[in-house]
Amino acid sequence: MTLVNLFLAFLYVGLFAIGGGYAIVPLIEKQVVERYGWLTAAEYADILTISQLTPGPIALNCASFVGARLYGIAGSVIATLASILPACIVVALIAKLYSRLHGRSEWAGALTGLRGATVGLIAAASLSLFVKSVFAEGIATFKILGFAVDPVAALLFCLALYLLRKKNAGSITVMLVCGAIAGAIHLAVK
Repeated sequence: MTLVNLFLAFLYVGLFAIGGGYAIVPLIEKQVVERYGWLTAAEYADILTISQLTPGPIALNCASFVGARLYGIAGSVIATLASILPACIVVALIAKLYSRLHGRSEWAGALTGLRGATVGLIAAASLSLFVKSVFAEGIATFKILGFAVDPVAALLFCLALYLLRKKNAGSITVMLVCGAIAGAIHLAVK
């Protein structure tokens, strides 16, 4: 593993990250966990969690934290720049063409298709993270049909959904409440 490999991996992520944000999460995972094996799935899930807690776009935070985990500050800078370089180039080109394309039916059709793909990418990333969190060894794991289930993670997932959807709580509030509850449970079980 070298800084060049890190740059190329995140350049690839940046090239194919249509939709940005949460749509980039599975692309980063494929590169750093599955393709190169630089991180375990659990390490990546931890980095993703920290990326969500940190101000700024989750994709850039994730790239920065992965780079930092692998190569310190140099890795953080390289992974971040590599992930945004393709977007900067594409946005500059599209900005030039936008006035010509705006209002054309083919442009509207392409955007509709990309929106659907983006929702699919976000759903896939969410489902993957849900499975890795709930169906995993945790604080008080038990088996259901041969699968390890972490009931604390499942309950915190339900609590987070409730707070976000029914109580309109902010994401920082939800993260702090769920983190405090999980920390207290961990201390109580320990």
